[in-house]
Amino acid sequence: MIPWPTDESEVAAPTFLRFYVSVVATLGWTADRGSILLWLEQLWAAWQAHPDYEWYYQRDGYGFQIPLVWHSPVAVMRFTHDLGIRGNWSALIAPLPDLLASRAWGERTLGVLAGVAPITPDLSVNRVRIAVLQGSPKGGGNAVECRMVLKQLLPRKLHRLVSKARGTVRHPKWRYLPLELVAPAPIGLPREAREQLVRTPALQPAWYRDHTKAELFAWGADLIPHETNDQYYLTHEERQALAPYVDPLRFYQIATGQVRSIEVIGLVRHQRDMFDPDQQALWELLPSSTETWR
Repeated sequence: MIPWPTDESEVAAPTFLRFYVSVVATLGWTADRGSILLWLEQLWAAWQAHPDYEWYYQRDGYGFQIPLVWHSPVAVMRFTHDLGIRGNWSALIAPLPDLLASRAWGERTLGVLAGVAPITPDLSVNRVRIAVLQGSPKGGGNAVECRMVLKQLLPRKLHRLVSKARGTVRHPKWRYLPLELVAPAPIGLPREAREQLVRTPALQPAWYRDHTKAELFAWGADLIPHETNDQYYLTHEERQALAPYVDPLRFYQIATGQVRSIEVIGLVRHQRDMFDPDQQALWELLPSSTETWR
């Protein structure tokens, strides 16, 4: 039941009106006071039956205690989106006012709002943050799913290469061009000035201009005619270790989320039986040709 306060002024007409307007405006409902109260009571019933309910309102080690407020049950705001490895929906778990305030972020990041539903006992809650069940392929979600599936399909010894490919996303392409080839140190310029010269197209060699960042990562050991930091590309040994499983260029595209996550299974040649059997139905969704790319 709804934990109404002893001071009835807290649920007086103006207070309830603000709550009603917030719910109707955010969720797009056309409901009367009775329907809103019935819905709120359902949210409270599910939250009070949750295993974390008592713990949630206990005083923590710093003396802070979350107040029990009648319009603030912990609930679930669900969003629907295109099918990903983890399904076609995502969710936010938090007190109702926080969920209502997070709709815009959720639709921008996760998908289309499906509604606010009662929490279920299997969902975990966080006392200080909005919990996110991320299954959306929007934005970086697709890249996360691609790397998750790729690691399940590759031997554990190659997992570090997935992180290596992911790490190159943060670095500009000119990092692949050794300073010594364009701006040798003896000319006396500081490093910052030499890096600026490296970014000058007229000074860049043809092998650099004619290849993409992905190609430099995959074939840099052969393309770059000077010993440089191999954190930006696959060494000969690493490329040879990947060869039985996936093409180096495709490996980079998968690890950086440039393909759809449900296509990854069809692009890695071995160890498919390591994939979660519960996801076997996804095989039926794959293109008939493993050469198909988005």
